[in-house]
Amino acid sequence: MVHLLPAQSHLFQEVKVAQPAQSILQDHKCGFPVILEANSPQNIQQYRELQSFKLSPSVFDSIYYSPSGHFKIYYTTDGFNAIPLYDRDQDDTPDYLEFLGNSFDRAWVIEVDSLGFQPPPDSTGQPRSIYPVYCRRLSVYGQTWLDFEIPQLTGINYVTFIEINTNFNNIVNYPGVSDPIIRDSMAIAVTAAHEFNHALQCGYRLWPENNSFYDLWFIESSATFMEEIVADKVNDYLQYLEDFFGQTNLPLDISTAGTADYGKVVFEIMLGKLYGSQITRQIWTEISWQRALPALEKILLTKSTNLSEEMKRLSVWLYFTGNRSMESTYFPDSELFPSVDFITGFPVKSEETILLSDSLPRISFQWYLSYSESTLLPQLLLKAGHNSPADQLFVTYLDPVTKEFYQMPASLSFRLPFTIGVAGLPYNVVNVVNQGDLNDDFQVVARPASSTVSAGILVYPQPLELSVNQPFLIFANLPPQAEIFIFSPNGKYLKFLKVNENSDYLNWDLKTQYGGQVGSGVYIYMVKSAQGNEQGKFLIVK
Repeated sequence: MVHLLPAQSHLFQEVKVAQPAQSILQDHKCGFPVILEANSPQNIQQYRELQSFKLSPSVFDSIYYSPSGHFKIYYTTDGFNAIPLYDRDQDDTPDYLEFLGNSFDRAWVIEVDSLGFQPPPDSTGQPRSIYPVYCRRLSVYGQTWLDFEIPQLTGINYVTFIEINTNFNNIVNYPGVSDPIIRDSMAIAVTAAHEFNHALQCGYRLWPENNSFYDLWFIESSATFMEEIVADKVNDYLQYLEDFFGQTNLPLDISTAGTADYGKVVFEIMLGKLYGSQITRQIWTEISWQRALPALEKILLTKSTNLSEEMKRLSVWLYFTGNRSMESTYFPDSELFPSVDFITGFPVKSEETILLSDSLPRISFQWYLSYSESTLLPQLLLKAGHNSPADQLFVTYLDPVTKEFYQMPASLSFRLPFTIGVAGLPYNVVNVVNQGDLNDDFQVVARPASSTVSAGILVYPQPLELSVNQPFLIFANLPPQAEIFIFSPNGKYLKFLKVNENSDYLNWDLKTQYGGQVGSGVYIYMVKSAQGNEQGKFLIVK
């Protein structure tokens, strides 16, 4: 992770700053969504109104160049849009300007030089070496303006410029930070990373929709992810997570009112931790040719994974947040996250019970919680609705004590391997369908294991893909006191497993009797019990 510029640390002393005022765009974080909407061809009147808020260059009577020379910063020290003049290091340059110059330089070094984003384009589509930033009073952190379209580039692309707020009072407060100048430096650091990424995005491609542009969810989550890469100690994104956590049952790729699109940064934080921070830039490169969701899917395939697996993974990672976080596991700042809320299902009983009936749209998930009124271990089943795709619905059962979890597709009956305690049974359902506008219906059913009619021995998942699944196999619907013998394709004995008494289920961690883990291949298993012998095969791939 990247930290705040050391050069800013000597400026963190107390001083009085100016009072806030109104500005052109009434949004909290970023003005870019409003600017995008106004630039849609169907919104001519909104575009005209927006243009009236542009400031004449004559308002800005002074210029400051960032230390690298990449950023030309326009400002004034008089009037409504005046920058704050505090100067703690007493070098005759306002600290605000030094914050800006250092923060934008850092954004360029990391986003362009390190992650590989193309520099923002000029009017001919060529990279700009000097980029304009204007300092003015806003009611948002900052905003990236679309100046004019670039005909030389494929699709819709824009020359841009950035405006950044001169007063963050009543805009943002960071926990534990009482010094307004420290607050300014933090807000400027994330704003530079965020808005500069919007400028870079406009050099790839924007895909127009009826009265706006597609993929706003990815446009904003990508820019927010850059905040974490460029200035990760600020953690500005934390304030937006609760909005998204309350909307995981809506399609990931749909933008909603509020700040949920910023909160969707958790998806890119997860992907960045797993596959490297360059993955966002790789997706934007692919967006030059197709929209964000198929671009994301294509890049994930190059990582030997897919959107389905990553949505299932995200649903589990979000459980381990807030007071359920696990140190050094899952999200780096998970203890600072809010906790995901549950929908309460009906309790598990000693007879067959429908724990819940619900529906989910494409690429979405929901967490649930059921308590138990029975001492028996239940057999659980996710049942897809009549017109719902069973192969696209998955359920995860989680043991809140051991933190182990078990993911199953719909229609696979599963005997819970742990007792439901006072904390209840947390479980989620994920719909990995990635197209369509209809919700898919489902039920989660619990019944006593003894009442379950076995449909034969099940081995899951099949095939087991080591690149996207946990390294264990599940053997289910086993006869009482069954013994399992596992052999290599050429018949070499590898492992002996025995089912616990009163259980019809076990996991295998893929380790042989010699301690090593098996690799890719087709393997043979033999199940022996009082009911006879049964043989089968399973496949493991990397």
